[in-house]
Amino acid sequence: METIATFRQAMAQIMKGRMAFHGVKQAETAEAIGISQSQLSKILRADRPIDLETFEAFCAFLGDDAASLVAQGQALTDARKNDPADGTDAALASAADDSMVPDMSGWSADEQAAYVAAHLDQFDIAAKKGDIEREQTEYEDLP
Repeated sequence: METIATFRQAMAQIMKGRMAFHGVKQAETAEAIGISQSQLSKILRADRPIDLETFEAFCAFLGDDAASLVAQGQALTDARKNDPADGTDAALASAADDSMVPDMSGWSADEQAAYVAAHLDQFDIAAKKGDIEREQTEYEDLP
């Protein structure tokens, strides 16, 4: 049963990453795939399983390959099962230890983007906000 829960969590993480990559919100996605936002929220929190029809609608909406996402979910599940005995999740490791970020050199751009979107805590992010003076101040305050 633990493996099913781990797989559900992995798929939820991947789905959130794909939504972030495509820049779509929960409400928009839920409407497009024919479920309520509440149902989608529960799926994305891994509180409830997603049925095949809904998953296929999700993939069609985003233009993603269902088999590829399931394979990514299985790979993430396997990686979590093989984590060190201390029970920590290597995918959620501190950004201070960049050895925990996987080698993404063989990944497609979509796979890299999905991973980064799902693991923002591992990456330093810079974004233009339009406030040049504040950005300069923030830059100067960096270590």
